[in-house]
Amino acid sequence: MAEKRSKYNIQKRKSKTGKLSYLAFVVSSGSGSRRKRLTRSFDTVPEAKAWIDDTRVKVLKKEIIMSPSLKVGEFLNHWLDNKSEYRKKVHDYTHQRHRQHLAHPIREIGHIRIKDLKCDHVYEMREKLLKHLAPRSVLNMETLLKGSFKDGEGVLFQVQDNPLRKLERMSQEELMGITGDLEDDEKADEKLEWYEPKEQQILIETAKAYSEGVRSLNYSVPREKDLRPYIRIYLGLHTGMRSGEISSLTWRKIDLINGTININRTVHYAGGDTNPALKLPKTKKSIRVIELTPNDIAELKSYKLWMQEKLLPTRADINKVPLIFSDDFGLPHRSQIRKIYETIVKQGKLEHRGFHSLRHTHASNLFEADFDILTVSKRFGHSSVAITMDIYTHFFERKKKKDAKRLQDVQQSMQSSS
Repeated sequence: MAEKRSKYNIQKRKSKTGKLSYLAFVVSSGSGSRRKRLTRSFDTVPEAKAWIDDTRVKVLKKEIIMSPSLKVGEFLNHWLDNKSEYRKKVHDYTHQRHRQHLAHPIREIGHIRIKDLKCDHVYEMREKLLKHLAPRSVLNMETLLKGSFKDGEGVLFQVQDNPLRKLERMSQEELMGITGDLEDDEKADEKLEWYEPKEQQILIETAKAYSEGVRSLNYSVPREKDLRPYIRIYLGLHTGMRSGEISSLTWRKIDLINGTININRTVHYAGGDTNPALKLPKTKKSIRVIELTPNDIAELKSYKLWMQEKLLPTRADINKVPLIFSDDFGLPHRSQIRKIYETIVKQGKLEHRGFHSLRHTHASNLFEADFDILTVSKRFGHSSVAITMDIYTHFFERKKKKDAKRLQDVQQSMQSSS
């Protein structure tokens, strides 16, 4: 007489320490590679049987999908409709936000079968979404996506089948796109850093040597001449322009005859490091014209000659190529120019300060030269004189002490002559 076959698929297991456990199986209908199996481990046989019975009922009610051709979109919609099965009840508003976040992967990768899904699919979707969504929104979407797949482990697919377990979080560089610009000017202004006159000389000389090909870090042999790093630092130090404003410059914005630079746009990186875009400045006062000195004009003329030689083999129109161009002759990539600037600072053996500190250094130089506050405010494109005074309070206090010392010297001179 044939032995009666149990309706429960349970396998006894014994760990290295001797502890017993029971692995329960629920297998989908079908044959061969089309069959799908759900598993879960329990401490006792009754627990394993209860789970099998409960799971089979849920499969019949289609509360659990065991199709081997289950697609990402089907799973995410199932997860959204049955969230109470996976985690505690959430508020209606939160549930609505979850649907809004997951609408993107449902649309972009929903057609892909879960068994074919790779992390690369999510990375490609990330790159596409960052072109029109804020990085924080994309991050929240990916966090929810990964969490939903985590909930599906052992319920809709086995743990080892979760394709998003190794999904890497967005990098800090990508998240920096939240601020849009190369640096967040408002945050940079909160931390007032600048270079003293001797340090300025070292920085400029080091930048010039670096651009001429001299390397004391990373390379032991001279490199090809490249004046882009030098002119970027020169303009930051001698004009006070923001980094994004410098990156947006073209020769059409520079009048070498009258000695002016027209600033009416900036570069933003909301679409990622390699996806820069031109934007209008934050405030109307940021749209301005600044005057150049004869030295500034001479430096820019020299740089233009080098740039013409650089572009000659490509036959590119110099008026259409950004002043600080990338290697593909487009707008500069944020991480590349930032890394080069930091290398120059290290090569000059200077204490590290962000590129925005050049703007503060220019302000310090102007105040030391007794420029009035209104002139400085207009040159820097601040929305009001009050903002200029608020940012550079330290420079005003330093100037007051200097003026008091000068007044004392005058008084002592008058007393000695009487």
